[in-house]
Amino acid sequence: MGEARPNLLKFAELLHIRKQMDYDNFICITGIKGSGKSTFAYWLGREYMKGLNRTFDIEKHVVYSDSFQEIFEKIKNAEDGDYIWFDEAGRIILAEDWNSAKSKKLKKMFAEIRTRHLAVVFVVPFSFLRIDKKYREALFNFWVWIPKRSVSVIFEPLIHPTIQGFEEEKITKILSPLKWSRTLQEDTENIIKEALKKCPSFLDVVKFPDMPQDVKQRYLYLRDKEVYTEEEEMPKRLRQIDIGFVKLMLKVSELTGKSISTISKEIGEEMGWHPKNLESYFSSIQRRLQIES
Repeated sequence: MGEARPNLLKFAELLHIRKQMDYDNFICITGIKGSGKSTFAYWLGREYMKGLNRTFDIEKHVVYSDSFQEIFEKIKNAEDGDYIWFDEAGRIILAEDWNSAKSKKLKKMFAEIRTRHLAVVFVVPFSFLRIDKKYREALFNFWVWIPKRSVSVIFEPLIHPTIQGFEEEKITKILSPLKWSRTLQEDTENIIKEALKKCPSFLDVVKFPDMPQDVKQRYLYLRDKEVYTEEEEMPKRLRQIDIGFVKLMLKVSELTGKSISTISKEIGEEMGWHPKNLESYFSSIQRRLQIES
C-alpha cells in the first residue's frame, strides 16, 4: 500500500487547524475523467480522518449519487468533524435551481454541514469555470485541480477587500500556454510551480500515490452499483409520476365536476400549453396504465 506524501499531510493538517478555528472546509476537486480526482479525495479523506483518530470508510463517508435521500442519510449519520466526499458533485452543483424545493434542501444541508464542522469534498468532472459563480465565490474554501495522475494543484481564495474568489480568469491565462504534453513530463510539479509562483491564490503542488487496489475495487463496485441502481429505478420513478398525474386530473374532475377536456383547456391557458396536447397526454398515459394493469 502506498503512503501519502508529506505535502498532502500538511494540507490535511491545515483543514484541522481551520476546523479548530471554526472555519469551513469546502473543497472542490476538478480535472478530466481518469486524471485521479477520486484518488486524491481518498488520500485526503484517509489522512484527514486519521487526524480525528477515526478511520476513513468509503461506504460511510462517500456519497455516490445525487439522491437527496443518500445525501441526507450520510450527513445525518456523520460524526462531528467527519469527512464527506460527494463523488457525483457535478450533478448537484450544476443542476441546482435556486427557486426549487431541491435548492431549499441543499441550503439546509450546507447549514447542517457548517454547524457540525464537516470537511466536504466535491469531485467535479469538468472545468471549475462551469460551476456557478455563487458557489465559486461563496462556498469553496479550496480548489484542487488534477492535471495528471499523482499531481494536484491547490488554490485558496484571496483575502481582499474588493476581490472575491480564486482569480480563475488570471489562472486560466497563466496556464493556457502550457501544452498537454508538458503536463505529462516528469517535472510537472516544477513546471506548474514556476508558472504560478506570482499568482496569489496558488497554495501548493501536492503529489499523491495510487489508490490501494483493494480500496479501488471496492470504490468502483459501490460507484457502479449506484449508477446501475439509478438506471433501473428511473422507469419506476417515471411511472409513479405518470400515475400521479392521472390521479390528480381525475381528482380535479371529480371535485369540480368539469371534464378532462375543460381542465386541460384551463391549465393550458394558464401555463401556455396547447390544451389538446395536454388532453392527449392524459389519455395516452391512462390507456398505457390500464394496459399495464
